[in-house]
Amino acid sequence: MDVPVCQICKDPVWSFICPECLGKDIGGWLPKDLSTNFSKFHRFLVGSFSPKTYKPIFVPCIKCKRKTVATICPFCYTSEVFQWLKTKNVNLADKLVKFLPLARDWTISETGGCVWKNGFKPVTEMGFEKTQFGLCDECGEYSDELILNNRKWICRDCTRD
Repeated sequence: MDVPVCQICKDPVWSFICPECLGKDIGGWLPKDLSTNFSKFHRFLVGSFSPKTYKPIFVPCIKCKRKTVATICPFCYTSEVFQWLKTKNVNLADKLVKFLPLARDWTISETGGCVWKNGFKPVTEMGFEKTQFGLCDECGEYSDELILNNRKWICRDCTRD
């Protein structure tokens, strides 16, 4: 049995809500002046994960029931939206966080914005050559040190090839 894996956190995606449903709900919640910018952000984020860089697994969305490639878990999608939204409207970003069950993992910075307590960085802020641990997008093996290269997390062995 193939289990879909979030391309950001590399955790299994068990209760999948597709990015389209999440984007539609969040876009509808945002004021009109932010919705156009949000649509551009949403397309960029979803388009950041090409099925050419990992084995696509189609999973039914628990909301719309369509089978979609599970690329981003709902938690990571919402986290990315939060990071984007805090650059546009800190008050709305704070409201978004309060809707979520993960509010205990956030803290307010000196500038009034919310930040992850563990130093999380969103994909849109990560540069190349940043490291993390997890499964290599090339060979599928676990590594304590993965390098982001062309939007793929690759182990040291695969970067030498």
